[in-house]
Amino acid sequence: MALNSRAARLKSKREAVLGKRVPCPYREGDVVFILSGHDRGKTGPFQRYDRKKNLVFIEGRKLIERYVKARPDIQREAGRYKLETGVHVSSTAWYCHECSRPSALRRRVTKAPEDPSARADVTWVCRRCGAERPSPKRK
Repeated sequence: MALNSRAARLKSKREAVLGKRVPCPYREGDVVFILSGHDRGKTGPFQRYDRKKNLVFIEGRKLIERYVKARPDIQREAGRYKLETGVHVSSTAWYCHECSRPSALRRRVTKAPEDPSARADVTWVCRRCGAERPSPKRK
């Protein structure tokens, strides 16, 4: 059954919106606030980001239980296992410790380059109070 042109346009729009990959807004050491879902209102440290599915993994949040059969070939026992699943990036916000509230981040140019082809020094600040985002932990 062929789709009519209106249905085909709606389907392509939906695929364009849902299939769009978003760059990771968080980095190691950030505390993330969950805006919607079962864990709404809870915070946790950012773990990793899945770019294909736009999912943010937060330590100790969005836990599910899986029942697993025993597999002697890989030495796995039967039982219940808790797994962390991802939260969609649109359902999360960066948590500011100065305001004690979830907030958006804004870029602030600290030093403009003299050469127009060079990159400016940029820091990320809280949209509400202007507090700087802590610098990432270097290894």
